Amino acid sequence: MIRAGDDVCHIAACRRTRVTGSAEISTSGRHARATTSTAKEGRPFGKPLEPVPAGSAALVGVVVQCAAMSSSGESPHLEVFAAARSRLAEAATTREQGMAVWNALDPDHVFAAWLDTGEDGRGELRAGSSIAEEVAEELDRHAATFLSAVKESMDAAVLATAQTVCTSMWPVEPDLHRMPLMTTSAEFDALVPNGHLLGLRPDQVRVLRELQPFAAGSSAAGFVGTHMSHLAAALGALGQGQRLVCGWATHNGPELRLPDGAALVSFETESDGPLASPRLLATFQVDPPEAAGDVEVLPNVALDMVLMALPWPANMDDNFQARSRSLLVIAKHLIDGLEGSVSTPTFIQQFGRLDDLAPSAASTVWMPVVFDSVEQEAETREGLAGSDLNLANFRGDDGTYTLLRLDGDRVVGREIPEASPPEPSLPLGTGTELATLRRPPSGVCRTSCSTRRSSPKGRGDARSGTGPSSPATAASRSR
Repeated sequence: MIRAGDDVCHIAACRRTRVTGSAEISTSGRHARATTSTAKEGRPFGKPLEPVPAGSAALVGVVVQCAAMSSSGESPHLEVFAAARSRLAEAATTREQGMAVWNALDPDHVFAAWLDTGEDGRGELRAGSSIAEEVAEELDRHAATFLSAVKESMDAAVLATAQTVCTSMWPVEPDLHRMPLMTTSAEFDALVPNGHLLGLRPDQVRVLRELQPFAAGSSAAGFVGTHMSHLAAALGALGQGQRLVCGWATHNGPELRLPDGAALVSFETESDGPLASPRLLATFQVDPPEAAGDVEVLPNVALDMVLMALPWPANMDDNFQARSRSLLVIAKHLIDGLEGSVSTPTFIQQFGRLDDLAPSAASTVWMPVVFDSVEQEAETREGLAGSDLNLANFRGDDGTYTLLRLDGDRVVGREIPEASPPEPSLPLGTGTELATLRRPPSGVCRTSCSTRRSSPKGRGDARSGTGPSSPATAASRSR
């Protein structure tokens, strides 16, 4: 308990320690220390990365759209992503070191609460911290290294992705391929038109867009937006040379004990907040006014390590321990997702080189058509003659689609392969080109169809039917 006249009362509240004791504070001396009967210590700092923080489970859905683009299952880590994983490991190590320094603080010396009263019966409960300057600087160094390492791990992952996608075509500029942290969606959308992230595929750029400070909406987006905003703000403070670490006071509402005969006129608590400077926790007023000096207060304060950057903690468990762990989770998901999006170790073995698939020399793809009967040939020629584009088409029962046209006095045909989706693990251009170069199955296609005259737009059209014979058989297929 804290009593007026005890100018400073040190409270055991370091390392997520909640003060729940009810020991009396002697008023005979200054800087009297509270001796609590019970002190419940919460989760220790340095908790392992898993389990994943609440809300980040849905984050997998944000990044999996990128990771799922791998053409195979789990693949070994690519060497080009080694720098990203190394910086992430450094961030995790530095996080542990910083929390070890925090946990080593003596709670009896670094945090204090005191009660001030006035002659009008009003009183104020305040709290503050008094961390030694050399310790505060050490905490700031660990925080700065952690923040820089997390950001640089994401930068390295973005650069590695661009290098994997584009190095064979043109060199990748590192300064234009970093993890952006943009405040608004408009700022992010302006990056590519201004020359940034050009080495990434559109799907990879979309993943980066999902992991921005402006992310909002779903629980996963809110989780990402909160922590990436915090990272951006903390990096901004680091860049300006500001103090990074401070204590955060959280209270469940101080408890007052009034002297006999006194009545409580008013009692108000203030919001939780940082202890970079002494902070007001609660105010009260009693009647008669002279009873204010005998009021005793149980602070019910928990103090945690936080970074001095918005957004401020939302609840009692939202401290540096939780937020730093969440940033590691986000960074790891990003690295895994981007690496998975470019991990295609079986592509060459499965498809060969693209040069091997392309024709080595120009060759015609229009082949003479052999008809089953004179009547069917005449019907097809009549349809082509009525087409202002000199084109007709038919689709066979097996799904084949063939264009017909007149080449002098011959009817020639070109089979169009069925459209197939590009391999999602490939760069967009390469995947599209590969899909178009896939050759149709070899053999002769016999398709039953009927030929009709051109449409009002002048295009001849041959429709597939159900008969056993075909008016046209491709003598050869496109190669």
